[in-house]
Amino acid sequence: MEWYWIFLILAVAVMVFGIGVVVLNRRQSAGVEAPPQPSRTVPPRATDTAVDETAVETEPVVEAEPEPQPEPVPAKPASLRDRLAKARSAFSGAIAGVLGRSSITDETWDELEEALLRADVGLGVTDALLDDLKARVKSGEIDEPSALLDALQADMVARLEGSDRTLRFDDLEPGAPNIWMFVGVNGVGKTTTIGKVARQQTDAGRTLLLAAGDTFRAAAAEQLATWAERSGTEFVRGAEGGDPSSVIFDGV
Repeated sequence: MEWYWIFLILAVAVMVFGIGVVVLNRRQSAGVEAPPQPSRTVPPRATDTAVDETAVETEPVVEAEPEPQPEPVPAKPASLRDRLAKARSAFSGAIAGVLGRSSITDETWDELEEALLRADVGLGVTDALLDDLKARVKSGEIDEPSALLDALQADMVARLEGSDRTLRFDDLEPGAPNIWMFVGVNGVGKTTTIGKVARQQTDAGRTLLLAAGDTFRAAAAEQLATWAERSGTEFVRGAEGGDPSSVIFDGV
């Protein structure tokens, strides 16, 4: 009898375990999720180790050398013909504007003043010419634009004919120095004029000395030194950027 009961208990246990397996399989086929399984940590592989970028040797970057740029060509100074053409163009425009009006107006004086200043006549001479013409227009002596232009031309010619630009040495004491100072804006030909005058006076038998007072313009002293060598005159220069009056003092 004991073996009977033991066999019966084992049969019931096998049946219960079989029913549990069938139910579990049916749940999985019906889409019911199984209870979560405990996760386990996977140790990193050797290939997954982070790489230190700073430790990796890189080839040095070689910068390309910049291509050499051509040196700028210095601008050629305007010649006397070019400057006269500029003055002629300024006067032509002013004359056309004056003759295009039937009377003398404020615009007439503005155009004449601008034309004279553009032609490098100078502020003082321009004011003197126009003040005289304004007085003659106010008195009724000039009443037409064409007559105004004729009067301006006559006044300018008279001023040129009346100017005395002859160099005189008769009133100087024997051996006394005669100092000439050349001034003007850049590009008007000061250095070239000095060189020509120096050669002229040297050929006349006079002793000259050139002083490079322009200590700020690049290569100014070198250019004047070249003219001094060509004309056979002595030459004085100072430090670049120095006081120009110190150079003149040394020259005297």
